[in-house]
Amino acid sequence: MLPHEPIKDNLKVIVADDHRLFRSGITSVAREIPIIAQIQEAENGREVLDILRSEHYDVVLMDISMPVMNGIIATKQISLLFPNTKVIAISMYEDDQHMTDMFHNGAMGYLFKNTDIEEIKNALVEVVYNGHYYWPKEMNSKLFNKVILKKKSQDNAYNELFSSREKEIISLICREYSTKEIADHLHLSQKTIAWHRENLMQKSQVKNTAGLVVFAIRHDLI
Repeated sequence: MLPHEPIKDNLKVIVADDHRLFRSGITSVAREIPIIAQIQEAENGREVLDILRSEHYDVVLMDISMPVMNGIIATKQISLLFPNTKVIAISMYEDDQHMTDMFHNGAMGYLFKNTDIEEIKNALVEVVYNGHYYWPKEMNSKLFNKVILKKKSQDNAYNELFSSREKEIISLICREYSTKEIADHLHLSQKTIAWHRENLMQKSQVKNTAGLVVFAIRHDLI
């Protein structure tokens, strides 16, 4: 955005948080920001995706820890299915891992839950109009770069850990294919696919298919 270009007062925003009191509070604060024209609320990531399937929204203010579908998985899905919708995390978590997970899975901004109206507005302007990342004042640019580079390094290592066949099977699992459907799709036996599932969970150090899906999304294997 050029410095002289006016900011349009027509942003459509979704506030996603499973705690109704906090969600209502953020919504009330957001209504005071002139550039926001419409606000919708959601209790979890799946509700956000349902809303976006029926109507475009510019920004999602996304909590991380939510039931049904958490903010990390929802952010990844939004980045894949609705790339014109920007995600700004707004969370109680202040550790590197949660920030890394959100940025790496498509979030453009990160705010702490004790933020104020000015910082929310600044984040919206930077992310939506300037196309920049936004991180909390408490997180300097050096730490931000460290978080992103660390995540990229980890994901490169995980990508080398899995063969192309294994990543293909992971992708089908994430698309909710059954063992039989995967076997038919790849022209392999169900026994072979079951063996691959066990091996994949061991490599990922997870206990079940749901854990494998989260692992795959977190480490960009699909």
